[in-house]
Amino acid sequence: MRKKDVFIKIISLILFFILMCVLRLWYSLLFLFLIGILTTIYFKKRVYCFKICPAGTVQDFFSEENTNINKNPGKFIKYSIFTVFWFYIIFNIYMSYNNPYQLWQNLLRLIIISLGLMIFLQYRYSKRFWCKYLCPFGRILNLILKVIRS
Repeated sequence: MRKKDVFIKIISLILFFILMCVLRLWYSLLFLFLIGILTTIYFKKRVYCFKICPAGTVQDFFSEENTNINKNPGKFIKYSIFTVFWFYIIFNIYMSYNNPYQLWQNLLRLIIISLGLMIFLQYRYSKRFWCKYLCPFGRILNLILKVIRS
């Protein structure tokens, strides 16, 4: 990996950490989603996933070249995680909008659980398993790419 790429990944991770955990700005998560959508539209590929995404950066720091098989979890699991993830975010924004601390707490809980799951799946199956098969935001970016390319 090039030094420039590592620098960008570390800066995005630090920036997200400061916005989400130090300043407790729950909407920084939405800001990241906006950056992902805009970079996908502009570059016509998932640059966000490979160069900016904090979750991918964390997985890269924990990555090992393992020989485990890429095991595709199937559509049911993919759509279940997608549905639960986005329902949780939308539900919490709706229910806790007037209580930003509670909303921040709930979204941080989702991020911590997701990161733990990402690291476990990567260790168990393959590098960036979450990104390749399960990432709910990656699925939205893929949909955007299909629309742009058609």
